[in-house]
Order: sequence, then C-alpha cells, then structure tokens
Amino acid sequence: MVKTLGVHLEIVASNDLDTSASEAKRECRNKKTRHLLVISFIAPGQGTGSGIVLLRHLQNLDAAGWRITICAPERELASAVDVSPGWRTIAIPPRVWWWPPFRDYVHASNICRAALIARKVAGALGRDLPTHILTVLWGVESYSAAMLARRIGRPLIAIVHDQQEFWAASPARRAYYVRRNQAVLSRADIVFGVSEEILNAYGVCRKKGEILLPAPGETIFFSPDHLVPPPELKVFHAGSLHPWQADNFLALASSLSARGGKLVLVTDAGNQVYRIVSERFPETERMPPPRENDLVVQAIAERASACLVSYALDRDVQPWGASSFPSKLIDFSRAGVPVLILAPEDSAIGHWCRKTGFDLFVSDLNADCLDPMVEALRDASRWRIAASRIRMLAATDFSALEIQRKLEAGLSRAEASVLWRSS
Repeated sequence: MVKTLGVHLEIVASNDLDTSASEAKRECRNKKTRHLLVISFIAPGQGTGSGIVLLRHLQNLDAAGWRITICAPERELASAVDVSPGWRTIAIPPRVWWWPPFRDYVHASNICRAALIARKVAGALGRDLPTHILTVLWGVESYSAAMLARRIGRPLIAIVHDQQEFWAASPARRAYYVRRNQAVLSRADIVFGVSEEILNAYGVCRKKGEILLPAPGETIFFSPDHLVPPPELKVFHAGSLHPWQADNFLALASSLSARGGKLVLVTDAGNQVYRIVSERFPETERMPPPRENDLVVQAIAERASACLVSYALDRDVQPWGASSFPSKLIDFSRAGVPVLILAPEDSAIGHWCRKTGFDLFVSDLNADCLDPMVEALRDASRWRIAASRIRMLAATDFSALEIQRKLEAGLSRAEASVLWRSS
C-alpha cells in the first residue's frame, strides 16, 4: 500500500482489513499536511475580478483543512483586509536596494526579478515548504511561481481569468506577455481556464487544461417556492463601468423607459457612465457599492426584475471579451432573477449563449433585438421561465460547491503527477 505525505513516498506493508478506518486516517493526515502557497499579482479580497474569486477558493480550502500562505506585492497585501488571520503572508517589495531595476517587457529583466522573488519566498518559507503552488496568471509573479515550483519540485496549478496581453501598451509588450504566459503554462501541471477559448488562445493541451468557471459565493438568495416577478421593472448592473459601455446602458435605459422601467447602476456618484445615462434618463437609479459582494446579490434578489451582463459589442474595443467569461453571470445567478446579456456573437459568452440556447442574449442594440428581450421581463410567465433557468444553473453548472470540487480534484491530480515524475 502506498501512502502520500506531501511529495514523499512511504511504502507501508499492512494486513489491516479495516480499510475505511485506514482511509479516514490518511485523509485526516493529508489535510493537516497540505499546504498551498499562492503567488499572485493580486491579494484575495472583496470586489470584482480575480481577487474575490481567489478569496472564495482559499476560504473553502482553509475550511477543508489546508494551510494557506499568500505571496503578493506589498501594495496588495497592505490593503488586503479580507485575508484570514490564520493565513501566512509574504510581501513582495517593489524594490530591494540591490535588486536591478525591473522592466516588465524585457525577458532578461523578468528572469532576474522572478528568480529574486522565488529566492525571497523560499527564504521566508525555510523548511516549511508547500505541497502545492497556485498562481493566477498575470505578470512576473506567475513567472516566479513557475520557477519556484520547478526548483523545489512541487506541483504548479495556474488559473487563467484573462489574457493579460490585451492590456499591453504596445505590440512589442503584447508579444512578450504572450511569450511569458505561455512559458508559465507550459510548466504548470494543471491549467484552469475560464473558457475553452482562453485555453485555445494559449495552446494549452487537453491533457492538463480544464475549464473552471469563476467561483461564486455560496449563499443562495432566492426561495425555491417564490417565483414571482417584482412589481417594478428594474434591471440592475453591478461591477466595473467603462466608458465604452455607455452605448449599451443608454440603449437599455431607453427600452426600459418606454415601458415604465428603469436601470439601476451599482456605482459611485461621480462615475462618468452613470452621469451620462442619468442625464438622458433621470429616472435611472444608483446604488452605492456595498463593502461585501453578497449585499449586491441580495439587493438584486429583493428588488430586481433582472440583472445585466454587458460587454462592448465592438470586439476591437474590449478584445479580452473574446476569451473571458463573466463572473457576475455566475455570481448573480444566486439572486434567482433573469440575466440579460449584451455581448458580441464572437465571444466566449456569446458562444456559450448560442450553445446552451440562452434566450436573453443580444449582440445588436437595434430596438428590434433589444425590445423583445425587455418585453419578456414584463410577461409573468416568460419571466418565470427565465428565472427558473437561472436558478437551475445556480444549482448545477454555476454551483459554488461543484466549482470548488473541480479545483480540489485538480490539486490532487497535480500532486499525483509530480509524485509520478519523481518516482
């Protein structure tokens, strides 16, 4: 019988017939010794994007008995109020006096900085080495995670939410970011991408690439026995508001206004897009962003006819929409109300809508396309059908429990892969 403890193998001969007790002891021992080192460009925390997804995964692993160590830039950890007191943190300084200056788009500079970070982390860990290393793909931090994983012989798990190169300031930088990210993913034992499109973009082989949707919160805010549309027609949008989305909001606000409805934007009062929309449609409401994400979902469940997922319909304006998958679609499914999706046909979410037959999706702001979708929210029977679909997704494909199970299964497979290579 072979037992695994970290990355060490111990051969134990046993005639013990009580296999269930033996398995329980082994599981308990593994939980106590499993130690996850996260090396990331961002610290876990409430808000939008990778931070809240990472926080949810780590909280669940912590509850399952894992020890957590987080390595992130100093500026990130300084404001990371959501990091559990039981998690160890290692801050990456922006500069040490003897570190050479860092150029994010120069290969030699990346190698040097990644090696220095890996050395600093290894020194801080001492003999308390992790059993697994996880990174959210972005920047030199992920390069350092790959370097450290190879140096100490630990499995590397990479989560890919976005293609960093789309934010590059020049074609040269974009080309280098692609090269650097592909180098990290080639060294990873498991690659979790949010979509098939993002795995294909980086050429991740099917043997180690899997789809892992962004983790939602665990609380469900709808009652299965209550399936009644609210008295007022209100569509909520929460999350980042970019100038290029103004056309989407104006078109939707116009369609809602013509039917006695209104748009509700969860944003600060000074937001440029909110000002543009509210000037044209004064009935537009604003909700201040709450401290915790769950409070937004709760408000949607209590007050909204639907919530909105919005991408720029011009792919050249928001190119990362081609491969990213909207975390708010998954998270807001917990509100149990219909979700409207505005996005290009040729995008990850557009492909998903067509493949799954998702009805409340448009890729054209023409009234002939948009108005029927809004009309569906006014019809009680069609509203119930759309809400029931979202609730089914919340319990299946978008389930926090199922998404976490997939991550933990990947961690186990990555560990087994390293053990096999070292045997």
